[in-house]
Amino acid sequence: MALTKEVYETLLSEVKTYLNITWEEETTNNKIGGFILSSVSRLNDIVGFEIDFSLKTTNLQELSISQIAKQLLLSRCFYLNEKALDDFEKNFRGELLTLAYKGKIYARGKE
Repeated sequence: MALTKEVYETLLSEVKTYLNITWEEETTNNKIGGFILSSVSRLNDIVGFEIDFSLKTTNLQELSISQIAKQLLLSRCFYLNEKALDDFEKNFRGELLTLAYKGKIYARGKE
């Protein structure tokens, strides 16, 4: 599922809340939006397909992958905001491997 405008706006709001950003400013929104797009792209690459970040799927495997990916997206955006992206993949290696593993299992089941 492609990242729709609605899902993007929801993620923008959730990431800003996660980062304790309470103000509305175009520059800040653009910066956080870039973090989101970068994180979505990276997580999609890791899992091997487009993740449904809306969490509106009824497939339990997809939902599990989406939930893990959404938590990783929030954390990755935090690391990007703190200019510490180098530490993200080290600190979340286990979760990223779990995401990749679940993605491979899910993809095999769809073949």
